[in-house]
This record gives sequence, C-alpha cells and structure tokens, in this order.
Amino acid sequence: MTHLRPAAVAGAFYPGDAGQLSRTLDDLLAEARRHTPPKAPPPKAIIAPHAGYVYSGPVAARAYARLAPLAGRVTRVVLLDHLWGGPETLIVVSTDLSHYLDYDTGRRFDADTRTAIETLDAAALSYDRACGRTPMGGLLLAARARGLSIETLDVRSSGDTAGPRDRVVGYGAWALVEPQADGSAAATAAEAAPDPETAIEAMLARHGADLIALARHSIENGLAHGEPLAVDPATVAEPLRHNGACFVTLTVDGALRGCIGSPQAWRPLAQDVAENAWRSAFHDPRFPPVSAREWPAVAVALSVLTPPQPFPVRDEDDLVARLRPDVDGLILGEHGARGLFLPAVWETLPDPREFVRALKRKAGLPPGHWSDAITLERFAAKSVKG
Repeated sequence: MTHLRPAAVAGAFYPGDAGQLSRTLDDLLAEARRHTPPKAPPPKAIIAPHAGYVYSGPVAARAYARLAPLAGRVTRVVLLDHLWGGPETLIVVSTDLSHYLDYDTGRRFDADTRTAIETLDAAALSYDRACGRTPMGGLLLAARARGLSIETLDVRSSGDTAGPRDRVVGYGAWALVEPQADGSAAATAAEAAPDPETAIEAMLARHGADLIALARHSIENGLAHGEPLAVDPATVAEPLRHNGACFVTLTVDGALRGCIGSPQAWRPLAQDVAENAWRSAFHDPRFPPVSAREWPAVAVALSVLTPPQPFPVRDEDDLVARLRPDVDGLILGEHGARGLFLPAVWETLPDPREFVRALKRKAGLPPGHWSDAITLERFAAKSVKG
C-alpha cells in the first residue's frame, strides 16, 4: 500500500502552488546542470541542505542534479546510516551547516566542516556546526570503509543567496562515488600507468615553482580579500588540471606555522594547492591567522601525495618492522579517531616505534594502545619548497 505524507511546510519553505513549485525546481536544476561535468559519474550518496528553497535551493540543486543519470535505476532512497544495497539504492543525508552566525564567522566554521567532510573525517564534525552531524558522520565512516571518493559541489550561506549577513545559515552539497566496479579493467589501467611517485616527481621538477607561486598568491589573496585565490583549471598547465592531493606547510625560522592538506585526490591539483595554502595560513586551529606583518618571514613548502593504500599488519611490532623511514606517510584510524603523518615527519621522529606512537597521540589514542579495529593506510609524498 502507498502512503502519502501531507506537505508540512508548503507555502513556507517552498511555494505552495504546484505549478510555481515545479517552475522553481526546473529553474534551480537548470542552473545546477550548467555546473555539472558532462561525464560526471553518478553518486552512490549525496549530502544536501534542507532549508527554504530561496536560501538553500541553489546549493541543494547542485547535489540533486547529479542524480539525473540514475533515473529509472534507483528504486530505494535511504535517509539514515543502516542499509547500503546495490545500484538501485541511493543514500541521501540532509543537513545544514552553521546556524545564525555573522557572515564571516559562519564562513570560517563552514570551512572547517568542509575540511572534515572532504577528508572523510567523521570525528571532526561538530554538533553545533552541522544539524545532520550524526547521519553525515555515519556516511563518512561508511565511505572511508568502502573506498568512496567525495566531491564538493557547492558551499555557501544564506548571506550569499537571499538573506542578510548578520545571521546566516550555512549550506553545502557533496557527491560520493563508489570505486570502479570492473576490477580487471582497473587493474589493467593501473599496470599501464606510470609509477605514481615517479610521475609526481617529474611533475614537480617541471611545475613545482609554479605551485609554490600559486600557494603564495593564494595566501596573499587571503591577506587582501579574506578568501583563497580562485583558480580556473583551464588557465594552468595540463598536469595541474588533474586531480591531486597535497599538503601545504608553512614555517617561520624553521618552526611550524601551519599545515593543512588533502589526504586523497578529489579536485584539480592547482585548486587543491590554492585552497590548502589559504587554510594553512588562516584556518589551522593550532595557530592564529598569519598576519601581513609576519608574512614576509613565512616559508612555503608543499607535498604532493600518492593515493593512500591499505596497509594491513598483524600488530604494532609488525607495523614498526615494515615501515620505511623517510619514505612512508601513514594514516591511522580507529572508530572515527584519525591521524596522518607526512613522510617529512621522519625528520623529527626517526625511530619507527616513536613515529607510530606519536601518530596515535595525534589521532587522540593512547600511545601504547593497539587493537584489531585499527586501520592503516600508507602513501608516499614528493615535496618542493620555495
């Protein structure tokens, strides 16, 4: 038997007239499709806001427009963290971001939430910064376990769409895509591809100076305008248009001044560098924002990461024995706790056991702790300084 739920907020959150509602949806989706790449893979899950259409509609439409290729395939939509299903099942998480802050404060809070979502870091989500934190956290944990990639489609606030800027609500839209199903084809492509470390090294030899300059320009744009440099991939060298993952590290007289990055590639490398440089300078929670006065003394370095690979071990002794000092970067997690060390950390922690125990502390775990629930991923990185 079909059960229909009467509309509870028709005429308030969205038009009460069916014709006007249909036209509103058509307009929002048409605009969203202008930003949808022609061959974007259909998502397994989306995250979208749920406020009044005049405020959050443009952002929500960016997520729902990605579902067009699934027409006729999806027969079940799951709104909470309990059923995965096959290609007939779509997962939808509905959440707004920060609530009723001034425009600049809301923007900062939402930038932190965006980082947590992009890095699939469920533990970093805060109850006061996303009303759907619980289902969203469950989705991020499932996405990490199942190897999904995530793409940020849009992040704005009511101050950008239709509301005043003294009390804003933040909105974001994300699409999550399952890994390629054809394992044999993927393996063949991987065999034909160059070694990731070699490819990154060659790219940095040619374009490393350009990436450092881009990072510095983005920070300077932040000092002048309060936001990262907007990068159009069409204007940069072809290798920098490919999706890449980087960390940008700032130092003053050799002391750490900021370090933020992306553990997995999900957007063009040039955009990743510009965004992470800005966040390292102004949104690393360990440090105050970089000031114009100190900026001339700040040194900039960046590391480009290879894709993290699962690193199963028997126990901590096995992990310590198999780690490659000065080569391996490591991601350690357990039940939402998570920590990442770049290979550069070996410079200050050359002993493998101390490296592992310090990483556990960074993840919020006791240094002597070990359990079968710990997950490990290993990666390499190539760096350039400027």
